[in-house]
Amino acid sequence: MRWTISSTVTKRIRCQLSNRPIILLSLLFLLMACTGHQTEREWQIVDSLNDRAHAWQYRNIDSLHATATLALKKARDLHYADGEAEALNHLMAERFQQMDFDSAAVLADHVSSLTQNQIELLVADIMQMRIAQRTSDNRAFFIHRSHALRRVRRIAEEEAMLTPHMTRRFNVARSDLHIVSSTYFYYVDQQERALAEIRAAEPLSMLPGDTAQWLYYCYMRGSGGLSDFTAPEDITRDEFDYLFKCFTLAKNHGYLFFQANAAQSLATLFADSTRRAIVRDYKPNAEDYLLSVFGADNTAQHMGEVALERFTQYDDLYQEACALRTLGELDVEAGRYESAIDHFAAALSCVNFHHLCYYAADEVLMPDSTDALLSIFEPQPDTISVERRWMQSAHIKTVPEWIAGIRQQLSVAFSALD
Repeated sequence: MRWTISSTVTKRIRCQLSNRPIILLSLLFLLMACTGHQTEREWQIVDSLNDRAHAWQYRNIDSLHATATLALKKARDLHYADGEAEALNHLMAERFQQMDFDSAAVLADHVSSLTQNQIELLVADIMQMRIAQRTSDNRAFFIHRSHALRRVRRIAEEEAMLTPHMTRRFNVARSDLHIVSSTYFYYVDQQERALAEIRAAEPLSMLPGDTAQWLYYCYMRGSGGLSDFTAPEDITRDEFDYLFKCFTLAKNHGYLFFQANAAQSLATLFADSTRRAIVRDYKPNAEDYLLSVFGADNTAQHMGEVALERFTQYDDLYQEACALRTLGELDVEAGRYESAIDHFAAALSCVNFHHLCYYAADEVLMPDSTDALLSIFEPQPDTISVERRWMQSAHIKTVPEWIAGIRQQLSVAFSALD
């Protein structure tokens, strides 16, 4: 609604200014209030755009980027620093998914210089934790985790004063903090701490209207190693329950990222004949549904192939390589060793592609040399491997766990050929 002053009223005000200054003051307050309401409505438009960007995060990377960019432009036009910081955090998530770790870190620094909003600073710290976990930077992980935990305590002291939008952001951030911490502790073999973190994430992951957080939690619980049970049969049932929920819900709601991750983990589970028999006895209807989706023959193989297709569609290079590695592992289990080597070599090609995208100009590696990229064969003992040179470089953020897992499986496949 636009507020206007008629010419008649204006004339009357002019006639009475000398005798009634209170009228001018009241008018000024009225105009300020109207402007404030207009600004608040415009800020709500930015908040709505940022909510839409969040909804796209695990569905479509291009839509996430487009919506967050629109929110960023609108926030800057309005000088809405908190909305700008939130949009930058969404763009940071997009850069992380693209494995552009340097750009993500630059955006995080920009958020820190832009706002004192503790929630958006918390989100930026958690993204820095993700980068550190992915790139095996242990020191950076704990620095940013310490910052994040302090921010959580500070925000919690004033939680009653948060707007609904800020409350949603805070709950998502706390859920992510526990899930990212659980992932880190799982990979460094601190099982009890990993379990404690994923348990803490559960109540924060059941957020009204935020299916993605629940999918994230279900995937983590089902993907292996984070079950509360100890007996192998109970672990299999528990993990299957979570993976089946994750797959069906993600499939029904268009979350490509979680649909692919769940399919990949189900492939590993179904490739184990003992575990698959447990599933068949436990949930025959659920198994029948999966057979109708993936086929009754070579079900695990088809699950792995669907995971690769979905990750490619989602444009997640890291997960594409992981899916290729899973397909190679299925080949090894089936005795198809040459096919396994092809899949592992393709996974290494993903690693090389990442390097060429972001670090081809690094002067240390002489990128015009074929020695600057990974190959399926290890170097001679008296030479330094390419991956070690990458890890020793201060300019390069690669993923050691990514490379090590592929190398390990290549060794298994080559050994089986002998």
